[in-house]
Amino acid sequence: MYGLIFLFKWRPDDSREARNVVTDFDPTQLFFARQVITNACATQAILSILLNCKEIDLGPELTQFKDFTQYFDPEVRALSTP
Repeated sequence: MYGLIFLFKWRPDDSREARNVVTDFDPTQLFFARQVITNACATQAILSILLNCKEIDLGPELTQFKDFTQYFDPEVRALSTP
């Protein structure tokens, strides 16, 4: 299993044009929680990697969390607690 984490510095004055966003996917097949809490980037990244890896037995608590949040939008997922 491999996980890839991108880290970059956010700059509020960055005026780049809007990026293309992929919207034609089944949200039940991908776990993504948008970071909404300061300094939670590593936790969010590791949780996303774990919950997207089909080869890992997540155990009952994380499996229940993934099932419970599968239809939440990324912001609400980030505010949910496993």
